[in-house]
Amino acid sequence: MFACTEADCDIVQIAALYGRTLFNRYVWPSKRIHPKASDVNKISADAKHMYVDGKRVEHVDQHSAMTDFAQFVRQVPAPVILVAHNGQRFDFPRLVQTAVETCLYLPV
Repeated sequence: MFACTEADCDIVQIAALYGRTLFNRYVWPSKRIHPKASDVNKISADAKHMYVDGKRVEHVDQHSAMTDFAQFVRQVPAPVILVAHNGQRFDFPRLVQTAVETCLYLPV
């Protein structure tokens, strides 16, 4: 999930499922979460906390989230296939850009 509807979005959640193993991190955005994005993803933030449907959730910084996600993916037997509703146009380019920004290699 992302923090806007524009091309400069921040990732605000990374989640994945392998079998019964769930990976989920809420990611502190570098900019305000656009209200239209919050309408879709139900994620919001104030000066210190993040919320999903109005309930406070734990969050991590972008680098920690990506590092944790890469570690999760490395534990999954190859081939790893990432699936998203709008992945090719929206999710995957932002995931790759964030990996580049955090100098992280995703083994997919």
